[in-house]
Amino acid sequence: MWLTNPENLEEEDLQQLLTLRAQFPPLAQLADQREALRQIFDDSTLTTPEAGAAQLSQWNVAARALGLTAINKFCDTLERWQEKIANYFLSRASNGPTEGFNNGLRTLLRRAYGMTNFRRFRLRVLDRFGHPQPQEST
Repeated sequence: MWLTNPENLEEEDLQQLLTLRAQFPPLAQLADQREALRQIFDDSTLTTPEAGAAQLSQWNVAARALGLTAINKFCDTLERWQEKIANYFLSRASNGPTEGFNNGLRTLLRRAYGMTNFRRFRLRVLDRFGHPQPQEST
């Protein structure tokens, strides 16, 4: 429940989450920071890397104020990659689909350890990911 977006929770789960938030205030604060970060990336008014970077910097200050070691490590990474991350606000593009494909391919590679027939491996990849669409020539 902590990791599910609030709008995707059933009413019963929301009530249970409210109870958990009262029992574990530090986790509730962390969940609030997660939600604030998500709202930054969902904010369609942020259309430049500079505006996005400014919001990310403000979020970083608030997150560090929690004093949690785990979030401080995340904040360090965010600061280190902020310029590249802020470029997201230009086109709202993500490499998520590519990362998903790479992860799936790595899983297939682990399962295929010792497989010596490339044709069979290729068939497994095509079965998992589908047949590639032919590229249109320009």
